[in-house]
Amino acid sequence: MKKLLLIIAALLTAQHTFAQPSQIKRTWHWYFGNRAGIDFSSGTAVADTNGALITSEGCAAISDTAGNLQFYSDGRTVWNRLHQIMPNGTGIMGGALGSSTQQALIIPKPLSPNLYYLFTTDEAENQGANGMRYSVIDMNLDGGNGDIINSQKNILLFAPCTEKLAAVNHCNDTSVWVMGHEVNNNHFRTYLLTSNGIDTNAVISAVGHNNPVNVQGGVQGLIKFSPDGKMVCAVNDSFAQKVELFEFDNITGYVFNGFLLVADYPQIQSISFAPNNTMLYVGQQGSNKLMRQFNVLVFDSITIINSANIVSPTINRGFRALLNSSVGKLFCLEAALILADSMLCAIENPDIYGINCSLNLNFSNAGTWQFGSNLPNFNESYFRQFQSTNCTTGITEYNYDFIKVFPNPPRDWIYLEGSGITSVALFDVFGRVIINQKTDAVSLLHKLNVSTLSNGMYVLIATTKNQTLSSKIIKQ
Repeated sequence: MKKLLLIIAALLTAQHTFAQPSQIKRTWHWYFGNRAGIDFSSGTAVADTNGALITSEGCAAISDTAGNLQFYSDGRTVWNRLHQIMPNGTGIMGGALGSSTQQALIIPKPLSPNLYYLFTTDEAENQGANGMRYSVIDMNLDGGNGDIINSQKNILLFAPCTEKLAAVNHCNDTSVWVMGHEVNNNHFRTYLLTSNGIDTNAVISAVGHNNPVNVQGGVQGLIKFSPDGKMVCAVNDSFAQKVELFEFDNITGYVFNGFLLVADYPQIQSISFAPNNTMLYVGQQGSNKLMRQFNVLVFDSITIINSANIVSPTINRGFRALLNSSVGKLFCLEAALILADSMLCAIENPDIYGINCSLNLNFSNAGTWQFGSNLPNFNESYFRQFQSTNCTTGITEYNYDFIKVFPNPPRDWIYLEGSGITSVALFDVFGRVIINQKTDAVSLLHKLNVSTLSNGMYVLIATTKNQTLSSKIIKQ
Protein backbone atom coordinates (compact mmCIF):
# COMPACT_ATOMS: atom_id res chain seq x y z
CA MET A 1 0.00 0.00 0.00
CA LYS A 2 2.88 2.38 0.81
CA LYS A 3 4.29 1.79 -2.67
CA LEU A 4 0.90 2.52 -4.18
CA LEU A 5 0.59 5.77 -2.23
CA LEU A 6 4.02 6.80 -3.47
CA ILE A 7 2.85 6.12 -7.03
CA ILE A 8 -0.23 8.25 -6.41
CA ALA A 9 1.79 11.02 -4.78
CA ALA A 10 4.23 11.08 -7.67
CA LEU A 11 1.43 11.09 -10.20
CA LEU A 12 -0.29 14.02 -8.52
CA THR A 13 2.83 16.18 -8.40
CA ALA A 14 3.69 18.64 -11.17
CA GLN A 15 7.09 18.42 -12.83
CA HIS A 16 9.10 21.64 -13.09
CA THR A 17 12.04 23.15 -14.83
CA PHE A 18 13.79 26.01 -13.10
CA ALA A 19 14.88 29.60 -13.62
CA GLN A 20 15.34 32.60 -11.36
CA PRO A 21 12.13 33.96 -9.70
CA SER A 22 10.58 37.05 -11.25
CA GLN A 23 8.06 38.21 -8.64
CA ILE A 24 10.24 38.66 -5.55
CA LYS A 25 10.17 42.49 -5.76
CA ARG A 26 6.46 42.34 -4.94
CA THR A 27 7.56 41.56 -1.36
CA TRP A 28 9.95 44.51 -0.90
CA HIS A 29 7.67 46.53 1.41
CA TRP A 30 6.17 45.17 4.65
CA TYR A 31 3.75 46.96 6.98
CA PHE A 32 2.49 45.35 10.18
CA GLY A 33 1.88 45.78 13.92
CA ASN A 34 1.79 49.34 15.28
CA ARG A 35 3.02 51.38 12.29
CA ALA A 36 5.96 49.00 11.93
CA GLY A 37 7.53 48.35 8.56
CA ILE A 38 10.51 46.94 6.69
CA ASP A 39 11.92 48.09 3.35
CA PHE A 40 13.98 45.48 1.43
CA SER A 41 14.64 47.57 -1.69
CA SER A 42 18.29 48.15 -0.74
CA GLY A 43 18.98 44.42 -0.52
CA THR A 44 18.82 44.33 3.26
CA ALA A 45 16.10 44.79 5.90
CA VAL A 46 15.72 48.50 6.78
CA ALA A 47 13.14 49.78 9.27
CA ASP A 48 10.32 51.81 7.66
CA THR A 49 8.24 53.96 10.01
CA ASN A 50 6.09 55.64 7.33
CA GLY A 51 3.24 53.13 7.53
CA ALA A 52 -0.21 54.06 8.83
CA LEU A 53 -1.41 50.53 9.62
CA ILE A 54 -2.14 49.56 13.23
CA THR A 55 -3.29 45.96 13.64
CA SER A 56 -3.21 43.31 16.33
CA GLU A 57 -2.93 40.38 13.88
CA GLY A 58 -3.18 39.72 10.13
CA CYS A 59 -2.16 42.12 7.38
CA ALA A 60 -0.95 42.23 3.77
CA ALA A 61 1.09 44.45 1.48
CA ILE A 62 1.98 44.40 -2.21
CA SER A 63 4.47 46.07 -4.52
CA ASP A 64 4.69 45.99 -8.30
CA THR A 65 7.28 43.94 -10.19
CA ALA A 66 9.72 46.88 -10.02
CA GLY A 67 9.46 46.93 -6.24
CA ASN A 68 7.31 50.06 -5.94
CA LEU A 69 4.78 49.96 -3.09
CA GLN A 70 1.18 49.75 -4.33
CA PHE A 71 -0.94 49.47 -1.16
CA TYR A 72 -1.40 47.56 2.10
CA SER A 73 -4.27 46.47 4.34
CA ASP A 74 -5.28 44.96 7.66
CA GLY A 75 -8.34 43.39 6.02
CA ARG A 76 -10.58 46.21 7.23
CA THR A 77 -8.96 49.32 5.74
CA VAL A 78 -6.80 49.83 2.64
CA TRP A 79 -3.96 52.39 2.53
CA ASN A 80 -2.42 53.53 -0.76
CA ARG A 81 1.25 54.08 -1.62
CA LEU A 82 1.07 57.54 -0.02
CA HIS A 83 -0.03 55.92 3.27
CA GLN A 84 -3.48 57.46 2.92
CA ILE A 85 -6.77 55.57 3.15
CA MET A 86 -8.19 54.89 -0.30
CA PRO A 87 -11.46 56.78 -0.92
CA ASN A 88 -13.47 53.52 -0.88
CA GLY A 89 -10.95 51.75 1.33
CA THR A 90 -12.93 51.32 4.53
CA GLY A 91 -15.63 48.85 5.52
CA ILE A 92 -13.72 45.78 4.33
CA MET A 93 -15.06 42.69 6.10
CA GLY A 94 -11.86 40.98 7.22
CA GLY A 95 -11.73 40.21 10.94
CA ALA A 96 -14.94 41.61 12.41
CA LEU A 97 -13.04 42.78 15.49
CA GLY A 98 -9.67 43.17 13.77
CA SER A 99 -8.06 40.00 15.05
CA SER A 100 -7.91 37.22 12.47
CA THR A 101 -4.61 35.37 12.08
CA GLN A 102 -4.58 35.66 8.28
CA GLN A 103 -7.26 38.26 7.69
CA ALA A 104 -5.77 39.77 4.51
CA LEU A 105 -3.99 38.60 1.36
CA ILE A 106 -3.30 40.60 -1.82
CA ILE A 107 -2.92 38.84 -5.20
CA PRO A 108 -2.39 40.68 -8.52
CA LYS A 109 -4.87 39.62 -11.18
CA PRO A 110 -2.89 37.55 -13.72
CA LEU A 111 -1.99 39.47 -16.89
CA SER A 112 -3.74 42.62 -15.62
CA PRO A 113 -1.04 44.90 -14.16
CA ASN A 114 -3.46 47.44 -12.69
CA LEU A 115 -5.91 45.08 -10.95
CA TYR A 116 -5.43 43.42 -7.55
CA TYR A 117 -7.58 41.09 -5.48
CA LEU A 118 -7.74 41.65 -1.72
CA PHE A 119 -8.90 38.45 0.01
CA THR A 120 -10.10 38.54 3.63
CA THR A 121 -11.20 36.14 6.36
CA ASP A 122 -13.30 36.66 9.48
CA GLU A 123 -12.17 35.76 12.98
CA ALA A 124 -12.87 33.24 15.74
CA GLU A 125 -14.55 35.77 18.02
CA ASN A 126 -17.22 36.18 15.35
CA GLN A 127 -17.21 32.41 14.64
CA GLY A 128 -16.12 33.19 11.09
CA ALA A 129 -19.61 34.39 10.22
CA ASN A 130 -18.54 37.08 7.73
CA GLY A 131 -16.76 34.39 5.74
CA MET A 132 -13.98 34.52 3.17
CA ARG A 133 -14.43 37.42 0.74
CA TYR A 134 -12.62 39.42 -1.89
CA SER A 135 -12.50 43.00 -3.16
CA VAL A 136 -10.91 44.27 -6.37
CA ILE A 137 -8.56 47.28 -6.40
CA ASP A 138 -7.96 49.21 -9.63
CA MET A 139 -4.68 51.13 -9.51
CA ASN A 140 -5.86 53.44 -12.31
CA LEU A 141 -8.45 54.96 -9.98
CA ASP A 142 -7.91 58.02 -7.73
CA GLY A 143 -5.30 59.55 -10.00
CA GLY A 144 -3.18 56.42 -10.11
CA ASN A 145 -3.14 55.85 -6.34
CA GLY A 146 -5.76 53.11 -6.55
CA ASP A 147 -9.20 52.46 -5.11
CA ILE A 148 -11.63 49.59 -4.58
CA ILE A 149 -14.15 49.07 -7.36
CA ASN A 150 -17.45 49.63 -5.58
CA SER A 151 -19.31 46.87 -7.43
CA GLN A 152 -16.54 44.39 -6.54
CA LYS A 153 -16.23 45.00 -2.82
CA ASN A 154 -16.68 42.34 -0.09
CA ILE A 155 -17.80 39.63 -2.54
CA LEU A 156 -18.56 36.48 -0.54
CA LEU A 157 -16.84 33.22 -1.48
CA PHE A 158 -18.14 31.13 1.43
CA ALA A 159 -19.17 31.41 5.09
CA PRO A 160 -18.48 30.69 7.84
CA CYS A 161 -14.73 30.41 7.53
CA THR A 162 -11.69 29.84 9.71
CA GLU A 163 -8.91 32.41 9.98
CA LYS A 164 -6.78 30.51 7.43
CA LEU A 165 -5.82 32.21 4.17
CA ALA A 166 -2.88 31.43 1.86
CA ALA A 167 -1.86 31.44 -1.80
CA VAL A 168 0.58 29.76 -4.17
CA ASN A 169 0.99 29.72 -7.94
CA HIS A 170 -0.69 27.20 -10.20
CA CYS A 171 1.98 25.13 -11.94
CA ASN A 172 1.48 27.20 -15.10
CA ASP A 173 3.03 30.07 -13.09
CA THR A 174 0.36 32.52 -14.26
CA SER A 175 -2.77 31.57 -12.35
CA VAL A 176 -2.85 31.49 -8.54
CA TRP A 177 -4.46 29.11 -6.05
CA VAL A 178 -6.06 30.87 -3.03
CA MET A 179 -6.94 28.65 -0.08
CA GLY A 180 -9.29 28.97 2.89
CA HIS A 181 -10.96 26.48 5.23
CA GLU A 182 -14.54 25.80 6.28
CA VAL A 183 -15.79 25.68 9.88
CA ASN A 184 -17.13 22.55 11.64
CA ASN A 185 -15.52 20.16 9.16
CA ASN A 186 -12.20 19.27 7.52
CA HIS A 187 -12.84 20.98 4.17
CA PHE A 188 -10.04 22.96 2.56
CA ARG A 189 -11.40 25.27 -0.17
CA THR A 190 -9.08 26.23 -3.02
CA TYR A 191 -10.03 28.86 -5.60
CA LEU A 192 -8.22 29.54 -8.88
CA LEU A 193 -7.53 33.15 -9.84
CA THR A 194 -6.86 33.42 -13.58
CA SER A 195 -6.69 36.20 -16.15
CA ASN A 196 -10.49 35.84 -16.37
CA GLY A 197 -10.93 36.51 -12.65
CA ILE A 198 -11.75 34.27 -9.71
CA ASP A 199 -13.38 30.90 -10.35
CA THR A 200 -15.96 30.71 -7.57
CA ASN A 201 -16.31 26.93 -7.99
CA ALA A 202 -14.00 25.82 -5.20
CA VAL A 203 -11.88 22.69 -5.24
CA ILE A 204 -12.89 21.05 -1.95
CA SER A 205 -10.52 18.63 -0.20
CA ALA A 206 -11.99 16.75 2.77
CA VAL A 207 -8.83 15.82 4.63
CA GLY A 208 -7.22 16.36 8.01
CA HIS A 209 -8.44 17.66 11.35
CA ASN A 210 -11.95 19.02 11.91
CA ASN A 211 -12.19 22.75 12.73
CA PRO A 212 -15.07 22.96 15.25
CA VAL A 213 -16.60 26.36 15.91
CA ASN A 214 -17.72 25.39 19.42
CA VAL A 215 -14.18 24.68 20.67
CA GLN A 216 -11.97 27.53 21.88
CA GLY A 217 -9.49 28.19 19.13
CA GLY A 218 -11.25 25.92 16.64
CA VAL A 219 -11.63 28.69 14.06
CA GLN A 220 -8.15 30.05 14.73
CA GLY A 221 -4.93 28.91 13.15
CA LEU A 222 -3.05 29.44 9.93
CA ILE A 223 -1.89 27.70 6.76
CA LYS A 224 1.29 28.05 4.74
CA PHE A 225 2.31 26.65 1.35
CA SER A 226 5.80 25.54 0.47
CA PRO A 227 7.27 27.93 -2.12
CA ASP A 228 7.25 25.20 -4.79
CA GLY A 229 3.53 24.58 -4.25
CA LYS A 230 3.91 20.90 -3.38
CA MET A 231 3.13 21.00 0.35
CA VAL A 232 0.81 22.84 2.71
CA CYS A 233 1.09 23.02 6.50
CA ALA A 234 -1.90 23.82 8.72
CA VAL A 235 -2.17 24.90 12.35
CA ASN A 236 -5.72 23.76 12.86
CA ASP A 237 -6.26 24.86 16.43
CA SER A 238 -3.73 26.82 18.48
CA PHE A 239 -5.31 25.61 21.72
CA ALA A 240 -5.62 21.95 20.74
CA GLN A 241 -2.03 22.24 19.44
CA LYS A 242 -2.54 20.38 16.17
CA VAL A 243 -0.23 20.91 13.21
CA GLU A 244 -0.70 18.84 10.05
CA LEU A 245 1.36 18.50 6.92
CA PHE A 246 -0.15 17.64 3.53
CA GLU A 247 0.85 17.31 -0.06
CA PHE A 248 -0.70 19.73 -2.54
CA ASP A 249 -1.35 19.23 -6.25
CA ASN A 250 -0.83 22.63 -7.85
CA ILE A 251 -2.31 21.36 -11.11
CA THR A 252 -5.75 20.53 -9.67
CA GLY A 253 -5.82 22.37 -6.33
CA TYR A 254 -6.35 19.21 -4.23
CA VAL A 255 -4.91 18.68 -0.74
CA PHE A 256 -4.05 15.03 -0.01
CA ASN A 257 -1.84 12.53 1.82
CA GLY A 258 -1.69 14.37 5.17
CA PHE A 259 -0.50 13.38 8.62
CA LEU A 260 -0.38 14.83 12.13
CA LEU A 261 3.02 16.44 12.57
CA VAL A 262 2.54 18.01 16.01
CA ALA A 263 -0.03 17.18 18.68
CA ASP A 264 1.38 18.56 21.91
CA TYR A 265 3.18 21.87 21.37
CA PRO A 266 1.16 24.70 23.01
CA GLN A 267 0.56 28.13 21.41
CA ILE A 268 1.83 27.48 17.89
CA GLN A 269 1.50 30.73 15.97
CA SER A 270 4.24 30.56 13.35
CA ILE A 271 5.01 28.12 10.53
CA SER A 272 7.03 28.47 7.36
CA PHE A 273 8.90 26.39 4.84
CA ALA A 274 12.45 27.29 3.88
CA PRO A 275 12.78 28.88 0.42
CA ASN A 276 14.29 25.68 -1.04
CA ASN A 277 11.36 23.61 0.37
CA THR A 278 13.57 21.21 2.36
CA MET A 279 12.88 22.52 5.88
CA LEU A 280 9.74 23.40 7.82
CA TYR A 281 9.86 25.65 10.89
CA VAL A 282 7.26 25.61 13.69
CA GLY A 283 7.43 28.28 16.40
CA GLN A 284 5.57 28.74 19.69
CA GLN A 285 4.61 32.09 21.17
CA GLY A 286 4.68 32.96 24.87
CA SER A 287 7.46 32.85 27.44
CA ASN A 288 10.11 30.11 27.33
CA LYS A 289 8.84 28.62 24.07
CA LEU A 290 10.71 26.96 21.22
CA MET A 291 11.44 27.08 17.51
CA ARG A 292 11.55 23.63 15.92
CA GLN A 293 12.80 22.57 12.53
CA PHE A 294 11.69 19.56 10.46
CA ASN A 295 13.40 18.10 7.41
CA VAL A 296 10.70 17.66 4.74
CA LEU A 297 12.96 16.77 1.82
CA VAL A 298 11.41 13.27 1.74
CA PHE A 299 7.65 13.35 2.24
CA ASP A 300 7.35 10.45 4.67
CA SER A 301 5.54 10.92 7.99
CA ILE A 302 7.92 8.89 10.17
CA THR A 303 11.03 10.41 8.61
CA ILE A 304 9.73 13.97 9.00
CA ILE A 305 8.47 13.55 12.58
CA ASN A 306 11.75 11.95 13.65
CA SER A 307 13.71 14.85 12.14
CA ALA A 308 12.38 17.36 14.72
CA ASN A 309 15.19 19.60 15.87
CA ILE A 310 15.14 22.47 18.40
CA VAL A 311 16.99 25.48 16.98
CA SER A 312 16.19 28.08 19.66
CA PRO A 313 17.23 28.77 23.27
CA THR A 314 14.66 28.04 25.97
CA ILE A 315 14.97 31.17 28.13
CA ASN A 316 12.51 34.05 27.82
CA ARG A 317 11.75 33.61 24.15
CA GLY A 318 8.69 33.05 22.00
CA PHE A 319 8.12 33.22 18.26
CA ARG A 320 5.36 34.36 15.95
CA ALA A 321 4.69 35.12 12.29
CA LEU A 322 7.46 33.36 10.35
CA LEU A 323 7.91 34.77 6.87
CA ASN A 324 10.37 34.28 4.01
CA SER A 325 11.99 37.35 2.46
CA SER A 326 13.71 38.66 -0.65
CA VAL A 327 17.09 38.54 1.12
CA GLY A 328 16.94 34.78 1.72
CA LYS A 329 16.37 34.98 5.47
CA LEU A 330 13.32 33.71 7.34
CA PHE A 331 12.02 36.47 9.64
CA CYS A 332 9.85 36.25 12.72
CA LEU A 333 8.63 38.41 15.58
CA GLU A 334 9.73 37.67 19.09
CA ALA A 335 6.57 36.92 21.02
CA ALA A 336 7.45 36.37 24.67
CA LEU A 337 4.88 37.76 27.08
CA ILE A 338 7.52 39.26 29.36
CA LEU A 339 9.41 41.05 26.56
CA ALA A 340 8.64 44.37 24.92
CA ASP A 341 7.94 42.52 21.67
CA SER A 342 9.86 44.98 19.52
CA MET A 343 12.65 42.82 18.15
CA LEU A 344 12.72 41.20 14.74
CA CYS A 345 14.41 37.80 14.77
CA ALA A 346 15.78 36.01 11.72
CA ILE A 347 16.79 32.51 10.68
CA GLU A 348 19.90 33.44 8.73
CA ASN A 349 20.32 30.14 6.83
CA PRO A 350 16.84 28.56 6.71
CA ASP A 351 17.83 25.88 4.17
CA ILE A 352 20.40 24.32 6.52
CA TYR A 353 19.38 21.50 8.86
CA GLY A 354 20.36 21.83 12.51
CA ILE A 355 21.62 24.62 14.70
CA ASN A 356 23.66 26.01 11.80
CA CYS A 357 20.45 27.48 10.41
CA SER A 358 21.53 30.30 12.77
CA LEU A 359 18.54 31.75 14.59
CA ASN A 360 19.41 35.39 15.31
CA LEU A 361 17.25 36.61 18.20
CA ASN A 362 18.26 40.26 17.89
CA PHE A 363 18.32 40.93 14.18
CA SER A 364 16.73 44.38 14.16
CA ASN A 365 14.34 46.76 15.85
CA ALA A 366 11.90 47.36 12.99
CA GLY A 367 9.26 49.24 14.96
CA THR A 368 6.70 48.27 17.55
CA TRP A 369 3.90 45.76 17.75
CA GLN A 370 1.80 44.20 20.43
CA PHE A 371 1.73 40.57 21.45
CA GLY A 372 -0.24 38.79 18.72
CA SER A 373 0.92 40.81 15.71
CA ASN A 374 1.65 39.02 12.44
CA LEU A 375 3.90 39.79 9.49
CA PRO A 376 2.28 40.43 6.08
CA ASN A 377 0.67 37.60 4.13
CA PHE A 378 2.09 36.96 0.63
CA ASN A 379 1.75 34.49 -2.23
CA GLU A 380 4.37 31.99 -1.09
CA SER A 381 5.56 31.40 -4.67
CA TYR A 382 7.24 34.82 -4.60
CA PHE A 383 9.92 33.39 -2.29
CA ARG A 384 11.03 30.44 -4.41
CA GLN A 385 14.71 30.15 -5.11
CA PHE A 386 13.78 28.81 -8.54
CA GLN A 387 10.82 29.35 -10.82
CA SER A 388 8.72 26.78 -12.60
CA THR A 389 8.12 27.47 -16.28
CA ASN A 390 5.18 25.36 -17.37
CA CYS A 391 3.06 22.31 -16.78
CA THR A 392 0.39 20.29 -18.52
CA THR A 393 -3.00 21.52 -17.43
CA GLY A 394 -6.07 19.40 -17.96
CA ILE A 395 -6.00 15.62 -18.34
CA THR A 396 -5.40 13.94 -21.68
CA GLU A 397 -5.34 10.31 -22.76
CA TYR A 398 -2.42 8.25 -21.40
CA ASN A 399 -0.64 5.66 -23.53
CA TYR A 400 1.65 3.03 -21.98
CA ASP A 401 3.14 0.70 -24.56
CA PHE A 402 0.03 -1.23 -25.73
CA ILE A 403 -2.47 0.15 -23.18
CA LYS A 404 -4.73 3.11 -23.78
CA VAL A 405 -7.12 4.73 -21.24
CA PHE A 406 -10.12 6.69 -22.56
CA PRO A 407 -12.17 8.85 -22.41
CA ASN A 408 -10.65 11.26 -19.95
CA PRO A 409 -12.57 12.90 -18.43
CA PRO A 410 -15.20 10.12 -18.39
CA ARG A 411 -18.91 10.41 -17.77
CA ASP A 412 -20.23 6.87 -17.26
CA TRP A 413 -17.48 4.45 -18.35
CA ILE A 414 -13.68 4.24 -18.45
CA TYR A 415 -12.25 1.97 -21.13
CA LEU A 416 -8.84 0.30 -21.11
CA GLU A 417 -7.59 -1.01 -24.43
CA GLY A 418 -4.58 -3.35 -24.54
CA SER A 419 -3.34 -6.85 -23.87
CA GLY A 420 -2.17 -8.55 -20.70
CA ILE A 421 -4.19 -6.53 -18.16
CA THR A 422 -4.82 -8.73 -15.11
CA SER A 423 -6.48 -6.26 -12.72
CA VAL A 424 -7.78 -2.70 -12.62
CA ALA A 425 -8.29 -0.53 -9.54
CA LEU A 426 -9.53 3.02 -8.99
CA PHE A 427 -8.44 5.06 -5.95
CA ASP A 428 -9.46 8.44 -4.62
CA VAL A 429 -6.79 11.05 -3.84
CA PHE A 430 -6.41 9.74 -0.28
CA GLY A 431 -5.48 6.22 -1.42
CA ARG A 432 -8.86 4.63 -0.66
CA VAL A 433 -9.98 1.84 -2.99
CA ILE A 434 -13.11 2.80 -4.94
CA ILE A 435 -13.12 -0.01 -7.52
CA ASN A 436 -10.98 -3.16 -7.57
CA GLN A 437 -11.63 -5.89 -10.12
CA LYS A 438 -9.82 -8.78 -11.75
CA THR A 439 -9.78 -8.83 -15.53
CA ASP A 440 -9.35 -11.38 -18.27
CA ALA A 441 -5.77 -10.98 -19.48
CA VAL A 442 -6.71 -12.37 -22.90
CA SER A 443 -9.34 -9.68 -23.62
CA LEU A 444 -8.21 -6.54 -25.38
CA LEU A 445 -10.91 -4.20 -24.03
CA HIS A 446 -11.92 -3.64 -20.39
CA LYS A 447 -14.31 -1.13 -18.86
CA LEU A 448 -15.16 0.37 -15.46
CA ASN A 449 -18.56 1.80 -14.55
CA VAL A 450 -17.97 5.22 -12.95
CA SER A 451 -21.46 6.64 -13.48
CA THR A 452 -22.25 6.73 -9.75
CA LEU A 453 -18.98 8.31 -8.64
CA SER A 454 -18.79 11.89 -7.44
CA ASN A 455 -17.04 14.40 -9.65
CA GLY A 456 -13.38 14.87 -8.82
CA MET A 457 -9.93 13.39 -9.23
CA TYR A 458 -9.11 9.66 -9.07
CA VAL A 459 -6.09 7.48 -9.82
CA LEU A 460 -6.41 4.45 -12.09
CA ILE A 461 -3.96 1.59 -11.50
CA ALA A 462 -3.78 -1.10 -14.21
CA THR A 463 -1.65 -4.20 -13.54
CA THR A 464 -0.07 -6.45 -16.13
CA LYS A 465 2.26 -9.38 -15.64
CA ASN A 466 5.35 -7.17 -15.90
CA GLN A 467 4.38 -3.70 -14.70
CA THR A 468 1.96 -1.38 -12.89
CA LEU A 469 0.57 1.49 -14.91
CA SER A 470 -0.89 4.70 -13.43
CA SER A 471 -3.22 7.33 -14.86
CA LYS A 472 -4.88 10.36 -13.31
CA ILE A 473 -8.62 10.50 -14.03
CA ILE A 474 -10.94 13.53 -13.67
CA LYS A 475 -14.59 12.53 -13.32
CA GLN A 476 -17.01 15.18 -14.58
